[in-house]
Amino acid sequence: MPNNTYPAEFIHDNLAIQTHIIHASYENKVKRLLFLGSSCIYPKHCPPPMKEEYLLTGLLEPTDVSRLKNLGWQAKISLEDGILETYNWFVKKQAWRMIKDVS
Repeated sequence: MPNNTYPAEFIHDNLAIQTHIIHASYENKVKRLLFLGSSCIYPKHCPPPMKEEYLLTGLLEPTDVSRLKNLGWQAKISLEDGILETYNWFVKKQAWRMIKDVS
């Protein structure tokens, strides 16, 4: 797998791809962009090649954080608390007002 053999090149290429997609969407006045940055949103037993219509149609591939934990990472807060903190930040800052509607 390229992400195991060439991790720096793999992340570089993937970041470049996502950056170009987001920027091209902006330049072309895309009204709504759903950007999903992981194959984990496709069903676990998704037949190749993956197609957009397979999205969220079955059990999802679980996220394995054991590699991160082996490197010394540990969560500082629970997922639920993280979502609540993010929500509260958006409400306090009224961050949705910063999002430009290009319609």
